[in-house]
Amino acid sequence: MHRATSTSLLDFLRERTGHAFVAETSRHADVFVEASVKEETRARLASAVDRDLSQVELDYGRQFDQRPAIYVFATRSSFALGLQQLFGVRTTDAGLLAAANGGVTLPRQGAIVINLQNVKSEGDLAIVRHELTHALIHQIVGADASVPAWLDEGLATLEERGDDVAVASRGTAVTMTMLAEGKVSLDRLESGVQWAQQNAALSGEAYTVAADAARLLRERVSRDGLIRAFEETGRGTTFAQAYAEAAGESLPDFERAFPARLAAENASPRFSHEEASGGVRWTVSGLKAGSSVDITISGLNYEVTYPGVTDKYGMYSAVFGETAPAGRYSVRVVGPGGAATGVFEILAGRAG
Repeated sequence: MHRATSTSLLDFLRERTGHAFVAETSRHADVFVEASVKEETRARLASAVDRDLSQVELDYGRQFDQRPAIYVFATRSSFALGLQQLFGVRTTDAGLLAAANGGVTLPRQGAIVINLQNVKSEGDLAIVRHELTHALIHQIVGADASVPAWLDEGLATLEERGDDVAVASRGTAVTMTMLAEGKVSLDRLESGVQWAQQNAALSGEAYTVAADAARLLRERVSRDGLIRAFEETGRGTTFAQAYAEAAGESLPDFERAFPARLAAENASPRFSHEEASGGVRWTVSGLKAGSSVDITISGLNYEVTYPGVTDKYGMYSAVFGETAPAGRYSVRVVGPGGAATGVFEILAGRAG
């Protein structure tokens, strides 16, 4: 598609899709948003692009060679039509992407396309940094280079999550359960062409599995080592060869070892917590799925013990603090698979 920032491009978008677009002001990218999207949301999108583009560039140690072009559609139907009419995506593929995805990056066309109907517009619009990560990775390796889909999607998911410990803990619990049940393996998540179908078969959790795999691979070769492997790929080496050189093992060997390495890392139950309305949401993961547990919460002149049952992923989560006095509290959860303890603070003014 012809790249421009003039009124002619807005006319072209309307002619091809039947929808009016607005060019939003962004310091670092060309952002075109369907005009039916609320003005406040359009402004937040442009702000998110500037915020996240700088962070992705920092994380990957390089700048975009040219301003990314980002097209934001209001609905699944307009998103699917846009993929077909603007970028030549096949009708069946466009429909599948529209049903399941919040966005897609098209390296050969130099475009990022956002499906706002599948995005939580009241959040921080993390889909933007997810897609920008894809775009920068493919700038490094080359638009036609092949990177395993689980690595590509996993790195983008890690960038999207940021430092959200609770989401990461839940993700690891889900991944370990699916691996233990034989529902997934990394070799089945290698193909970008098959990614949408595989993700649908896993009820949307392919991204979760990919994030854990990408994290372990990056830890194995270091962040800088992974970027060097991408750079070697950009110079014509296959990524599998570049990884083998950096890691001292083949990529298939990593894929086969992934379940055991993740299990070893999570041999004991883990505790995490985050701020929540009504107090603190705490979570224990790594216990036996669907098992009875005993929970004890203790504080100054305070103690309560009660039973619970873990979910299908071996997790137990609860919110505490709505009526408890401010102070420091400890939690201990005991059940099949071990015990976990953690500590959190209930702040003054929150209780009651």
